[in-house]
Amino acid sequence: MFEKFFVQPLFNVLIFVYNVIPTHDLGGAVILLVALVRLMLWPLFENATKSQLLVSKIQPDIQRIQREFKSDQVRQTQELLALYKQYGFNPFASFAALLVQLPVLFALYRVFFTGIGQARFDWLYAWVANPGHLNTMFLGLVDLAKPSTPFVGIAGILLAVQVFMMARKQKTSQKSSQQAVSRAMLWMSPILTIVILIPLPSVITLYMAVTTIVSIGQQYFIEQRMR
Repeated sequence: MFEKFFVQPLFNVLIFVYNVIPTHDLGGAVILLVALVRLMLWPLFENATKSQLLVSKIQPDIQRIQREFKSDQVRQTQELLALYKQYGFNPFASFAALLVQLPVLFALYRVFFTGIGQARFDWLYAWVANPGHLNTMFLGLVDLAKPSTPFVGIAGILLAVQVFMMARKQKTSQKSSQQAVSRAMLWMSPILTIVILIPLPSVITLYMAVTTIVSIGQQYFIEQRMR
């Protein structure tokens, strides 16, 4: 069922785009697919980003309430809920966005690993032409079916930029030990991602890089609107 309702539709969109673009470039099709998916998920991403910005803004108030009502958990919860209501903050927005995006993320990986890797053209709908084979050369320079260390390096730099944008929103009012742990966890994510991407086909790396670029752009746009 997951394959039928998530993987196959995304694979068909990818092949349709691949057939339509004049160069029949798989990399170009991946870029357009990522842009389309991120556009469809824009409301979820916007709500999650706004929640992250708001929780950073009200963090001092949250810590004050936690200190003042440390021994009264009921009153602490009431005060926190009142604070959230005052600023229109939904503590579950980020979780809900992640929950909805996970099936799409898993489906995209199946598209790249199985759909492209095994050329599952039997998944195609009747209205999508069978290309016969896929040109995996991106811009005639990189074979997306094989690992690419330079691509991984670019993806790592982009992830580091995204992490920097997230880290600079942290409030200095946090205790130094908590802040250090939080920042360390943030900076570990691009390192771990690089390690994971090194042996994988570079089509996965391209997907990650493009997704990160779009995420950075969306985050910057939303931050500017909230100023």
